[in-house]
Amino acid sequence: MNAKTYSLAVLLLLFSASCSNTGENSSIHNDQVDVDPDSLNHESDLLPDIYDLMLPLGNAVVETMDPLAIENLLEFAHPEKGILFSPYLYIHTETALRLTKQEILTSIKLNTVHFWGEFDGSGDPIELTFLQYFNRFVYDKPYKKAPLYDVNMRVGSGNSLDNTAEVFPNATFIEFHFDGFDPELNGLDWRSLRMVFEKYNDTYYLVAIIHDEWTI
Repeated sequence: MNAKTYSLAVLLLLFSASCSNTGENSSIHNDQVDVDPDSLNHESDLLPDIYDLMLPLGNAVVETMDPLAIENLLEFAHPEKGILFSPYLYIHTETALRLTKQEILTSIKLNTVHFWGEFDGSGDPIELTFLQYFNRFVYDKPYKKAPLYDVNMRVGSGNSLDNTAEVFPNATFIEFHFDGFDPELNGLDWRSLRMVFEKYNDTYYLVAIIHDEWTI
């Protein structure tokens, strides 16, 4: 099964799960997607069925994060809102770029340079094509191999304010996290990727991709 077919299959499963009113847990369980319980942030008090729903969805999304086949990722994009992109955890709503599926495809085709916000520290404008931004602020690390992840809980430990709940009050998110890569940096090179989902017609769709890292 290719990534695009798998993505659609997951969405159909989520649709069935979200429409169920039996009170039972979702039919998608952690043991079906190799979820390691020790990698969860145990401060979270979410019900197990929320994890059962969101972890497979989050895993399905990161599995499609290939710049050479971006169409697979875009199958998860919200049909009306598209996807908002934030280079850092705090979402600057006045500058954060929101693009629909078609706008992203057109941007890639035309190699359009967009303004995405400002680089932390220098304040220089982030002026990049979509694929340049994707490689720097979306899939800058292999998040499908991230050892830490949680639902609706911040896993990273930076000093940026977290306003996800304010910007997306009706959303659910999953965050994938690396504590660091170079031992000499003592964890200052940690990275997180947060994917935010909202329900639309009883199915969860991707409305934001938020990158998080150490900031000044």
